[in-house]
Amino acid sequence: MLKKLFLICSILVVVALALGLVGEYRAVAQVQASPKIVQATKFDAHYRVPNEGAVPLLLEEQGVSLDGLSLTQRAEKVQGYLKKFHEMNPDTVDPAKLRKLLEKEQGGSAMKSQASPNQGAPVTDRSIKSLVALMEFNPAEETWTSQTDPAGECVDTQVTMAGPLHNEITPPGPRDNNTIWYQDTTPELYNEIYFGEGPKAGVIIDHPNLGQVDLRGKTMVNYYLEMSGGKFAPAGAVYPEWFQAQHSEGWYGEDGCAGSHNVRAGVLVQEAIEAIKAGNPDFDWQSFDGNADGIVDNFTVIHAGAGQEAGGGAQGNFAIWSHASLIGWPEGYLACAQGAAGCPDRDIRVLHYSMDPENIDLGVISEEFGHAAFGLPDLYTTDAQGSISNWAIMESGSWNGILGGAEPAPFPLWFKYMLGWVDVKEYDYTASPTETVIGQLEKTPRGMLAGLKINLPTKEISIPNPLGTGQAWWSDVGDAVNYSLTREVDLTGAAAPILTFASYWSIEEDWDYGYVKVSTDGGATWDILPDMDGIFRTTDPNGNNRGVGLTGENQGTLRVDLAAYAGQQILLRLEYSTDTAAQWDGWFVDDIALVDGAATLWSDDVEAGAGAWVAEGWQIVPLVKSFPRYYLVEWRNNQGFDHGLQYPYATVYYDEDEWQVDRG
Repeated sequence: MLKKLFLICSILVVVALALGLVGEYRAVAQVQASPKIVQATKFDAHYRVPNEGAVPLLLEEQGVSLDGLSLTQRAEKVQGYLKKFHEMNPDTVDPAKLRKLLEKEQGGSAMKSQASPNQGAPVTDRSIKSLVALMEFNPAEETWTSQTDPAGECVDTQVTMAGPLHNEITPPGPRDNNTIWYQDTTPELYNEIYFGEGPKAGVIIDHPNLGQVDLRGKTMVNYYLEMSGGKFAPAGAVYPEWFQAQHSEGWYGEDGCAGSHNVRAGVLVQEAIEAIKAGNPDFDWQSFDGNADGIVDNFTVIHAGAGQEAGGGAQGNFAIWSHASLIGWPEGYLACAQGAAGCPDRDIRVLHYSMDPENIDLGVISEEFGHAAFGLPDLYTTDAQGSISNWAIMESGSWNGILGGAEPAPFPLWFKYMLGWVDVKEYDYTASPTETVIGQLEKTPRGMLAGLKINLPTKEISIPNPLGTGQAWWSDVGDAVNYSLTREVDLTGAAAPILTFASYWSIEEDWDYGYVKVSTDGGATWDILPDMDGIFRTTDPNGNNRGVGLTGENQGTLRVDLAAYAGQQILLRLEYSTDTAAQWDGWFVDDIALVDGAATLWSDDVEAGAGAWVAEGWQIVPLVKSFPRYYLVEWRNNQGFDHGLQYPYATVYYDEDEWQVDRG
């Protein structure tokens, strides 16, 4: 469908989302009456949404042909694919950063602009550092056993592939008028696209059919300078050479038979890190840790070849799908050990990374940086009619521009407000009618408001105690959390101590886990303990189980043998650990006791509150959580990066090397 975007003097009203601090709580009685929670298939990384033109090609690679269908039927197939994609895709690669933004929003402490619109130019924060590594693939043919999914079954298949090296992407075909393509993908090219600053920074593309396309001014640094009103800009560098991976792209990028992508992408990240270390043993890793937390702020791998989200080029569904994810969760992958020349003060690890194709566009790199640096969420909906669509970069606006993705849509007012980059005027929804003048959202004139905030009644969610009357401990919920409940326990007089506690658990099966842990050295190291009745699991189908953990859904009394620690002072811990997507109801604990034979050494029914327990994330239920709700009003026109909205299009033809659009 041709997207008609009316820009001048348009007003966009958005609703701030109540995200993530707790999901819509399901009544426990209903859960217990049902056989099992619906377990949606999900991605274990955050993937870039494909452009709509590429979806028929992606469906064809899955064995779904659109030939012979009417336009309406084709549109239904495409929207069905995108709906499923959005349901499976995590909101963000860094839920912890998103939680911090939402907690500030909830407390009303966010969101004051760092400089009044009437003051002089703000000081630009350049503290978040990005390191970009370039990886091409082994040109020698290799054969390995892959798995395909014909008729819903995983079948071993021999696959032979090679490469690609960089500069091997086929030039766009004769019908193409929307593909970004570079003649020579040098480190200098990427350094300009990422870190070039000013109106002359950027590139001019020599498109085979369109001639020279001037993309100067359209760099990631310029994008964030505009979004922040000059308050923030990314800093960093592109490593100045291409490294060669050990395998072909297909080996890293093949799809899993259960519907996942990039089954070995994490290995490619490790190879990139090791290649930098081997090429420059004194590489200054510490300079890319702007907040001194021991983690590279933003690590990106650019790989040779096209992205699978755009059809995959010659590699097809063996191409790597552009994504952001975690490596070595929760600690990260060690890049530099403290004391080395490149990190004299602390260990430096890579935890968050993004991976993008050789023919990158500004949309994908700016979107993924926003996820990684700030934890900003996607704004996709599963209802096309309710979507913010091309109006925001975290939706299909990442594909805006004279070429696909060349001029992505700006941040919506909600993002800028949460990050403290703009000033808004607040009203209560009960206020009398009034008249307020606001400026355009992009390049808001000095002295003018960027928008309006209309406060609505708060949303309240009640969390009951599913274990009965009175109080209980609850792990809370969240993506990528390690919430712990810890106390000291004296076992010096015990002979055969056993820990018992009533428990109800609703923990995403085989993805998230609960653990019982003991430390005998003050918390320096921890043992993970099994239960006495075989309820905890050692299976690890998704690589998230750290030993023996509680997962799935059930309730009952759990027992853990502590006899190995008799005669000692220990720390006892309950820990709730989750991955980056999907939340069940969590872990509830009550009536905790330590018994030794017939004797009860101590017991805790939680009625007296926290007592000796130290809670990090855990809370006592029943409780009521409150969340702010409000409308934001913004005015959009064709200024700044909103200029990309001037190029609405409908895809006419799409294959591996051609993207033809009608701009109507």
